[in-house]
Amino acid sequence: KALCTTNLPTPTIADGSDHFEAKLYTSETTISGLSFSPGLVWLKRRSAAADNGIYDVVRGVNKLIYPNASNAEETGGGVTAFNSDGFDLGTNALFKGGGHSFVSWNWYAGSSVTPSTSGTITATSSHLNSTAGFNILKYNGIGDGSTETLGHSLSSAPEFIWIKCTSNSADWAVYHKGLGAGGTVAFNSSSGKDGTSMFAGQDPTSSIVHLKENSNRVQTSGRTYVAYLFHSVDGFSSIGSYEGTGSASTGAFVFCGFRPALVLIKRDGSASWCLYDTSRDPFNDATHVLNPNNNAGGNTNDAFVSNVSIDILSNGFKIVDVDGEINQNGDTYIYYAVAENAFSLNGGLAR
Repeated sequence: KALCTTNLPTPTIADGSDHFEAKLYTSETTISGLSFSPGLVWLKRRSAAADNGIYDVVRGVNKLIYPNASNAEETGGGVTAFNSDGFDLGTNALFKGGGHSFVSWNWYAGSSVTPSTSGTITATSSHLNSTAGFNILKYNGIGDGSTETLGHSLSSAPEFIWIKCTSNSADWAVYHKGLGAGGTVAFNSSSGKDGTSMFAGQDPTSSIVHLKENSNRVQTSGRTYVAYLFHSVDGFSSIGSYEGTGSASTGAFVFCGFRPALVLIKRDGSASWCLYDTSRDPFNDATHVLNPNNNAGGNTNDAFVSNVSIDILSNGFKIVDVDGEINQNGDTYIYYAVAENAFSLNGGLAR
């Protein structure tokens, strides 16, 4: 066959917006126009400083946790309904009104499923989107003096895991395959991975996630937790790492197999998380970066930060600046990217 994109295999997910989409809004009470009912909604004010906020269908409406803070779950005022094509907003001024602009990042979480009993901990509730490699679990910590295991429903081992204690104040615990099981990072911190893995020094498997005993961040008796689990899906999501070069002209190109709709990057070392998306930067040059670990916003619709730009391409993304947050020479960077369009279906040009 000819060497062209039309002869590539048809991807499992032809249109990434069936499973993930970023939406911009201002003063609306109802955010609509998605092609799915969102199961995970992440909100951020763009035009001024304000906390990030996460809501999901497993914990239920109005249940807020902050990616940039260690606070326990709060109730009231945020996402008041998950609709068939979007969500409703309540009175929380962090995410609505005041003459501000906002962005929402929305994931389809599939439907409620019976939680897996593979581990020593069985989740109390679970939503699974097996097609997109995404599972949300709510569970209770237990304490019997040993490492515990949490059963999940994904078809392969999760590569990116976010865990937050919802009943008490505690830092986030984030596992990424690019860092391995020897340490943990946190959404609410710019620090590098710590020396103690909340995941018991063991990579997750196709059925369980290992959790360190008596760690407030992931597993302690009498506390409740939420976990978001992801694995890569060809043509839709890519989870991996790249090496910094310290040069804008020779920055890493990361092949994803699709045009990303969202790119999240974190240095293995002290540096902020950097989040880009094509709703705020619809062309190749993504210059507006938001940091999940803090509440910063930009003076004019997002933080435009010199030397922290990437190019979003039809088959991946390229690092085109030199800031240490994305391109320190010799450092490792982890990333998570979600598709806008699969490469084989986006016009057949690498551009």
